[in-house]
Amino acid sequence: MTTRGGTPAAVSSVAQPCQHLMDAAVSYARANKLHLVLEVLTKDAAAIRLYERLGWQRFGETVHTFARERFDAACFVAPA
Repeated sequence: MTTRGGTPAAVSSVAQPCQHLMDAAVSYARANKLHLVLEVLTKDAAAIRLYERLGWQRFGETVHTFARERFDAACFVAPA
């Protein structure tokens, strides 16, 4: 697969705006020596697939509580 800036280029057209936003965030973070981490609820499988296609690495899990209900979340770190 061809990559652009370390990010897989073959991402669906639906995900293109998100890819551009994520690319901008990663570029900004790199330029400012910042490390990006995000969390996504595990029930949001489409978001997890997108982050993985964009090269984000899953490194752990956590639990969020909203209105006394617990939700599992996956933790990701930006591509190196």
